[in-house]
Amino acid sequence: MQFLSRIEEMLLLAIWKLEDDAYGITIREQVEKDTGIKWLSGAVYGPLSRLRKNGYVQTKTVKGDTDTAGRPRVYYSLTPLG
Repeated sequence: MQFLSRIEEMLLLAIWKLEDDAYGITIREQVEKDTGIKWLSGAVYGPLSRLRKNGYVQTKTVKGDTDTAGRPRVYYSLTPLG
């Protein structure tokens, strides 16, 4: 059995709360809201990558639009394991 870090647990909870709107920035903002701790912009991507690699989350890339200045967004959702 593999144990999750506290950060990974917080990210899973944030993804669960955000439902269909869980991408990097919104996940970071949700964790900041829940904990009151400021996070650096890129701080969530390493743990999110581990969660994906270990099967706790899955990703879906959506083409960018005018809201995102043409850049694609990677949305995260929980798997049954997550």
